[in-house]
Amino acid sequence: MAYTPEEARQRKNKSQREYAKRTGYAGGAKYNKERGKVINFRLFTPQDDAILNWINSQSNKSGYLKSLIKEDMKRNGIKVDD
Repeated sequence: MAYTPEEARQRKNKSQREYAKRTGYAGGAKYNKERGKVINFRLFTPQDDAILNWINSQSNKSGYLKSLIKEDMKRNGIKVDD
């Protein structure tokens, strides 16, 4: 039986989830815990609505924010690895 690409992806994801449940393996979670950092900040409505709308219009929010920070670091003479 041939599956569409979407069906094949869904079947693969399902089998991976089942494997992770059976074995207790969660490679992504371990990697994120060891190497990832989460930074939170709060924006308020209505005073920050323009900012929220702009950020929500970005397709890659994390990449967008990182690029802004890197640009600011360069302006302040801090070497940035691209």
